[in-house]
Amino acid sequence: MPACTARRSALSLALTLALVGPSAAAAPSPEAAREAQALSDQARAHYQAGRFEEAVAAYLAAFDRIEEPLLLKNAIKVLAVHIGDCDQTVRLGDDYLATGPERGRAEEVAGYMGDCLARDAEGLQAEGKLADAEARLRRAASLPLPAPQRARIEALQAALDAARPVPVGVRVIDVGGRPVASPTITVDGAPATRDAEGRVALVPGRHTVRAAAPGFLDATASVEAAKGAQVTLRLAPRAVVAPAPPRQGPRAMRVAGWSAVGVALAAAVAAVAVDLEGQAAVDDLEAVADAGTDRARYDDLKDDAEVAQLWSTVLYGTAAVAGAAGVTLLVLDAEVAPSVAPEASGAGLSIGGRF
Repeated sequence: MPACTARRSALSLALTLALVGPSAAAAPSPEAAREAQALSDQARAHYQAGRFEEAVAAYLAAFDRIEEPLLLKNAIKVLAVHIGDCDQTVRLGDDYLATGPERGRAEEVAGYMGDCLARDAEGLQAEGKLADAEARLRRAASLPLPAPQRARIEALQAALDAARPVPVGVRVIDVGGRPVASPTITVDGAPATRDAEGRVALVPGRHTVRAAAPGFLDATASVEAAKGAQVTLRLAPRAVVAPAPPRQGPRAMRVAGWSAVGVALAAAVAAVAVDLEGQAAVDDLEAVADAGTDRARYDDLKDDAEVAQLWSTVLYGTAAVAGAAGVTLLVLDAEVAPSVAPEASGAGLSIGGRF
């Protein structure tokens, strides 16, 4: 017997049983039975042609005529297997199970419902909607599922339990052990918020936690998210290091200092020359005085000696003043005050400077 003929005969038998059932009041009219038969034939034709939505509509229309559970089961199968409408599958599945079908058919329909709910749960878990995914799995677990579907639901529930976030304590302190106020926390590069107890919800596994705060260097740590886990990030202060002064030419004070030293040297040399010249004049003056014969020569030599002594004194004084001024200017220009600034490193703080 061809498969389509066998299905038609089975449906005809089901319709006949519905018509001659024990409750005559519940039996459909012959006209309703004929309409249901015609709609069922249309549903099979649509199904074979791949028009699944039309097939479901025809099966449901036939069910409305005679309320035969077999028609409803066929609609559920097409919805679950070929269309993937989970909400409609579950809703009609509940209606079918409410008719009290035999165990085998109940498990078959429950299996369609369970598969749909499992697919929904997987998608919701991938989107991070764990509460919605768990609700789907609880709904599936309440059905009279066949063993394969029940095993699948249990495996999904175990995976969901393993992926449920756990609170991990994140402590942010400075190098002195004091809490850092309002740090910015990121986990695996994404912003994270601590709860009132300083914890961040993380899915089980290893994560990279980073903390940042104004005035501090960032700190990073790795943590294995598990119940009771905690990570501490210690922030070192961010050093403010003054930039090195730009290279410049000789400063005015330095130029003036060396100029004064030069003047002092020149004045000292001139003073020595004048002093020698004056000493020579004094020697000649003593010789003329001993001879006592040339009064005019004596007066000239005396004037020369006095002038030489005067200029020698002036030049020596000038050399002393200019030398002192030059040395003072050079000392003041020297960079004797160190420039000191703290420098931060991974291990702590150090002091550096320029002299």
